[in-house]
Amino acid sequence: MTQSELNQESDREQNRLSLGSMEDLLAYRLRSAQYLLFTVHSEVFNRYKITPGLYGILIAIRYNPGCSQIAVCNRLHIDSSAMVAALDKLQKLEFVERRPSPNDRRQRALYLTEHGVAAMQEIETEVATQEKSLLTNFSTSERTTLMQLLERFDR
Repeated sequence: MTQSELNQESDREQNRLSLGSMEDLLAYRLRSAQYLLFTVHSEVFNRYKITPGLYGILIAIRYNPGCSQIAVCNRLHIDSSAMVAALDKLQKLEFVERRPSPNDRRQRALYLTEHGVAAMQEIETEVATQEKSLLTNFSTSERTTLMQLLERFDR
C-alpha cells in the first residue's frame, strides 16, 4: 500500500471514529467550532504576529479607546498577569500604547496606535470575510439564531 493510500485509509478511519458520549457534549461542539475558526483565521493572525487572544484585546481597545487594562481583563476573562505580557507584546508590535489615565493616576489608558488602527481595519475585514465564507451553509435565520444562543454564554 502506498503512503497516499495509507493516508486516505487513516482519514476514513478518523471520520468513522466514534467519540461516544462526547459527541453530545456542548463543550466538544464549541471546541470543534473554535478549532475550525482559529485554523481559518490563523493565516491572518500569523501575518500580523498576533494570536486569537491578542486579537480580542485589540478589538476591545479599538472599540473602547482609553479603556483600562482592568476593564479589558474583566470583559475578556483574562488573568491580569497574562494581560501585562499581552500588552507588552502588542506595544512591541506597535499596535497599542499605554497613556496616563485622565481619571486615575494609578492606571494606564489603552489606545491603538496609527499602525494598530490600520492593521485592525485590515484584520477585521479579513476575519469577517472568512467567517461569512464559513457560514455559507447556514441560512440568515440560522446564523442569527446561532449568535443569539451563543450570546447567552457571554456573561
